[in-house]
Amino acid sequence: MKKRIILPFLILISLFACKKDDEGNDPLPESPTESRMEFLERKLSNNSSNYIMVAAHRSNCGGYPENSLAAIDCALEAGVDIIEIDIRITIDNKLVVYHDSELGGVSTGSGKISTRPSSYVMNQTLRDANGNMTSEKIPSLEAVLLKIKDRALVLLDKSEFLLTEVKTVLNQTGTLDQAIFIGFEDYGKARDSYKTLLDSAHYFPGMHHTNNSLQAYFDDFENQLNPKAYALWLKSTTSNVVPFMGQINSNGARMWMSTTDPDQCAGRTDKISLSDPSQGWGWCIQQGATIIHTDRCEQLLNYLNSINARN
Repeated sequence: MKKRIILPFLILISLFACKKDDEGNDPLPESPTESRMEFLERKLSNNSSNYIMVAAHRSNCGGYPENSLAAIDCALEAGVDIIEIDIRITIDNKLVVYHDSELGGVSTGSGKISTRPSSYVMNQTLRDANGNMTSEKIPSLEAVLLKIKDRALVLLDKSEFLLTEVKTVLNQTGTLDQAIFIGFEDYGKARDSYKTLLDSAHYFPGMHHTNNSLQAYFDDFENQLNPKAYALWLKSTTSNVVPFMGQINSNGARMWMSTTDPDQCAGRTDKISLSDPSQGWGWCIQQGATIIHTDRCEQLLNYLNSINARN
């Protein structure tokens, strides 16, 4: 009788222990008591190339409208580590998630978001990646953060002039420790702008090819903040950013590279990767990138799993 009970139990345990990413998802945390956020914090703090972190640009996933709750659901289910969203503010001071400053384009409605009330803005519907109208509406920042809470890190783009309002919503939703900001100011100005957000959230200094004082910029952040990651704008392989790529990795920080724009990845974009991932995403990894920011998170995750870069 005991054998009949124990054998199925052992089979269930072995199946759970061997559960992998049959759908290209993120591997399970190594410890059974480790939460998803503890797992991500541990990975963020370890720049190992055996685990390439994936960031979904504008939360793009599955052809759903960018910056929509449906796209975010898709990206979370796929197993992305970082969801990137764009922040705008309405005339009645409500923070919403939308890329452009004006309605239209990927949504219904018209006019600048800053001149429209939230009741109007959040009632506008969104178009999907093929331009088709959907039932998705423009979401509030609060709704997005509650969707992401305890499930992924979140990069809040276009938030540099809304930091007070953004921090309030982060505190209200209990997601402050999940927040990521990318900035280009030197350390002193960043400290003045972000204040305690530099310490309570994650701040990734941007290494931009237009900065002619990159060494001083880099040294200040290393000495004053010791960031967990730097975001690179790599226009070409001869960029002034290139000499810092080795330093970033050797200092134990992760290196963020976006494959959504040729000026950020020396032309090795998602488009190239869809034809030959080794020449796009693979090339970025060879240069030392350990966070890849993409419009094609599902395909990137499949590729990373195929080369054992999600361990």
